[in-house]
Amino acid sequence: MDCLWSAAERQSIELVGPEGTLEDTLSCGNSDMLIRALVNVLGNAIKYSPPHTTITLRLADAGAEGIALHVVDQGIGIAESDLPRLFDPFFQAAEHDGAKAGVGLGLSFVKAVIERHGGSIRVTSEVGRGTDFGIVLPRA
Repeated sequence: MDCLWSAAERQSIELVGPEGTLEDTLSCGNSDMLIRALVNVLGNAIKYSPPHTTITLRLADAGAEGIALHVVDQGIGIAESDLPRLFDPFFQAAEHDGAKAGVGLGLSFVKAVIERHGGSIRVTSEVGRGTDFGIVLPRA
């Protein structure tokens, strides 16, 4: 996680949070895999955000589904036409503003980890405005 702080700092991106007032935030699972999934989502948020923006982590009650963690950036956004395939292995969203593309495995990994823990992942985005990844995991 320290590498994320330094990457954000190099780009003058402020990491905020986690925000939220939840008291019961426990979820059972493989902590190494869950941390790796979160690092992937945060790493993408940093990679695709311009300097002097903010990335916010928010915790929210997801009702019967459990606990939601949102990673909200002010980055380049994802085209609506790319959203349905975003979690497909090897899929790469269209590049915007010269952002470097990956190999298309990170988000498919994230989805697999979250679903194997009984959770779900959702994304909303608008090109030029940013992206909100919502990860929902069941409570312990």
